[in-house]
Amino acid sequence: MTSPWTDEIDQTLRYLWGDGQTALQCSIEIYRCHRVRVSRNAVIGRTNKLGFSPRRMVSTAPRKPYKPRRPGNKDGSIAANLRNKQPPSMAKDNRPLADIFPVGSRNMKLIDLGPHDCRYATS
Repeated sequence: MTSPWTDEIDQTLRYLWGDGQTALQCSIEIYRCHRVRVSRNAVIGRTNKLGFSPRRMVSTAPRKPYKPRRPGNKDGSIAANLRNKQPPSMAKDNRPLADIFPVGSRNMKLIDLGPHDCRYATS
C-alpha cells in the first residue's frame, strides 16, 4: 500500500495547520484540494511526524476554587475524620462490652434462639 502523503499534500497541511485549522478541517480540505481521503488521526500522525507544534485544548471556563471535602481537617481526607472520632457505640455508652452483650447468650441451643439471634458458631 502506498502512502497518500505527497510533497504537495504536506505543503497544504503545513499551510492549513499554521493557519490554525483543526485536524478534521485539514482532512476535509486535503480531500477538496487533492481528492485524497485521509482521516483526522492520519492528519494528527502526519503533523507529529513532520514536527509541527502540538495543539492543546484550552478551556475557556474558569476553574472552580479548591474546596476540601470535609472542612475542619488539615488534609480533608476521610481517614483524618476516622482518626479523630470514637466509635459510635463507645461515644454513647461507656459500659464495657460484656455488659452490653452478655456472655451467656452465646451458649444457647438452636431451639432457644429468637428471630434476631445469631445462628452461626462464634468461637
